Amino acid sequence: MFNICVCDDEELFLNNLCIKLEKMAVKNNIEINIHKYFSSDQILFDIETLSEKIDCFFLDVLIDNRTGVEIANHLRMKGSNAPVVFLTVSKEHVFDALEIMPLHYLIKQEVQDEKIEEILLKATQIVGKYKAAKFFYKVGHELRSIDIEKIMYFEVLKRIVIIHTLNGEAGRFYSTLEMVEKQLDNKQFVRIHRSYLCNLFYIDKVQNKQVIFRDRTSLPIGSKYTKALKAEYTQYMLRNL
Repeated sequence: MFNICVCDDEELFLNNLCIKLEKMAVKNNIEINIHKYFSSDQILFDIETLSEKIDCFFLDVLIDNRTGVEIANHLRMKGSNAPVVFLTVSKEHVFDALEIMPLHYLIKQEVQDEKIEEILLKATQIVGKYKAAKFFYKVGHELRSIDIEKIMYFEVLKRIVIIHTLNGEAGRFYSTLEMVEKQLDNKQFVRIHRSYLCNLFYIDKVQNKQVIFRDRTSLPIGSKYTKALKAEYTQYMLRNL
């Protein structure tokens, strides 16, 4: 099941978009479940649940007294990495939305079935690939795993690697960050210090000699890693615009 949340205070547009999404889902044999919200208060009331269960969000850029960017920021702070599609009547607020790294920016009057289908397929591919990714580690003789999408960063203290998530420490095991990097073997994580390996998704900004995460956690940047970190973070942002 692919869970979609659509939030827009224009009821007619919202219902028409949902009909198009359902039509494209049937065409491509995708089982979907759509959650409709007509106000920012409604969606913020359910923000905890939505951040855990929704696979893709369609958010109006201007909804009642808030913006879709504000709502998306709340979702990111809660740990949701679901693709976000912003809906608007103009491109005036496009730059405000860039920091969220939206999947797409849809102009309401230009929405066509082909574009809805393209976005839906791209979202299912992104989510399917990311959800399937697991990080495996051994504690004694027991093999454990955690969804890579939940990992904010790895920390090493002597020979002990600690897994950190938005909800705190998730596990400890004997290894090195070099071994962890080899297992991950992708560009989602970047070394920022001899003691830290970070998930690029959770980085809010690279500021002075620190990395600031979405939950306001900050970690120091080692001088030898600064140049590579800035380059990889910039490339990651560009890939996900």
